[in-house]
Amino acid sequence: MKGVKIMKKKLSFLLSLVIIMLMITVFSLAGCKATTTETTASGETTAAAETTAAASGEKTTLTFWINNTSGQDFLDLYDRFSASSDEYKLDIIPIPQPFEETLLTKWAAGERPDILDWHMIGHWFVQINPEENLVDLSDMDFVGKTMYDFLDGTTFNGKTYGPVIIYPNICGIVYNKAIFEKYSLTIPKNFDEFFTLCDTLKKAGVTPLYAAVADGWPIGIDVFNWYTSGIKKDPNFWNDINTGKTTFVQPTFIDGLNATVKLIDADFYQDNYMTGTYEGMQNALMNDEVAMAIHGDWILHTLADSNGEDVINEKLGMFGLDLDSNTACWFLGSPGATYVVPKTGDSKKEAGAKEFIDFITGEGYQEFIDARGIPPVIEGFTSPVITLTGQQEIYNYFDKSNSAIYEQNLQASYGNTDKLLQGLFAKTITPEEYAQQLYDQFVKNAKAQKLSGF
Repeated sequence: MKGVKIMKKKLSFLLSLVIIMLMITVFSLAGCKATTTETTASGETTAAAETTAAASGEKTTLTFWINNTSGQDFLDLYDRFSASSDEYKLDIIPIPQPFEETLLTKWAAGERPDILDWHMIGHWFVQINPEENLVDLSDMDFVGKTMYDFLDGTTFNGKTYGPVIIYPNICGIVYNKAIFEKYSLTIPKNFDEFFTLCDTLKKAGVTPLYAAVADGWPIGIDVFNWYTSGIKKDPNFWNDINTGKTTFVQPTFIDGLNATVKLIDADFYQDNYMTGTYEGMQNALMNDEVAMAIHGDWILHTLADSNGEDVINEKLGMFGLDLDSNTACWFLGSPGATYVVPKTGDSKKEAGAKEFIDFITGEGYQEFIDARGIPPVIEGFTSPVITLTGQQEIYNYFDKSNSAIYEQNLQASYGNTDKLLQGLFAKTITPEEYAQQLYDQFVKNAKAQKLSGF
């Protein structure tokens, strides 16, 4: 009997020891999982946690950095993807303004989303180092179906890294229809006719043009609008600059800059133009205080949102113009210009990001362009009726003749030009100095990127 009791005590002790060892093992494993989760970039869950989520029917979350100026039509498109996908949902993270600088700061710190809404403009695109940091999307359907040469800005060494889903931003001359009608003005066909038209308005006591110099960025359009002729005539324009065969101090740039200086010297811009703002430009156009503004077509949408489409259709039109013809210049910028898939090392999430690209360029695309009211840039889709007449007007110029702006396909950054542009309007720098300073920064960055020719 006593031996039985001793045996029971031994068994009890051994059982307790086994339980303790099992508990230690479980806690150790739990501790490993916790450590793994804490050290995963951007707070992403572990593979083990994702496996558990998949088993329970939960969708895998894809982090998605977007421009915080993205309109509702973009947000609706993203929501439709999350609703349609069996495996994935989006965690949308708006990047605050200034969008480019804020995003590049996060990028330089090593942060990466699963999907990124970014620029297709060359000098911005190269700053995320696509060949090293992005997944090659060359085998996807959108590559062979994209119209025009819109994918040039995301293609490097034969590999394409992102699609475009929006019609390009088109730049030209926004004009007040009532003022044109009052003074029997017709659309000019070249810069000389445009200059004469401005002179007629000035003599009649009407301010011909508005410049938003204080904001900086809008006057870039005043300048690069006049570069279009030279770029259109030179099929080697971008290649020659990207390979160091020519500089910015050349006729294409200097002639365009001189055109802007000629308008300034003739006093065709509003009084105190150095304090002009983008908001002031909108007010001046709507209040009949100015006849024209050299700007992009998005201003029509902005004004239609706040004033109603009927009002804008009655008041404003838009035409394309460069130095010697009615050509519309264009560029593709964020939001919606291109979507890229950063390399994260997570094959499941990279596959999910590609599923998103497939959706926005395929199944979800028609509803998007219908909602946005733009023609498709991918073959196989139907253009909606364009109800904003000024928009259709500039589309007509684009269809007849167009050229990308000078920075669209540059493969190195040239820095922030706002201060240089303001200096040009203030007459503290010459066109030649402007072009040289721009090029000096371009060369510095081209060497850092080890571009051939620098």
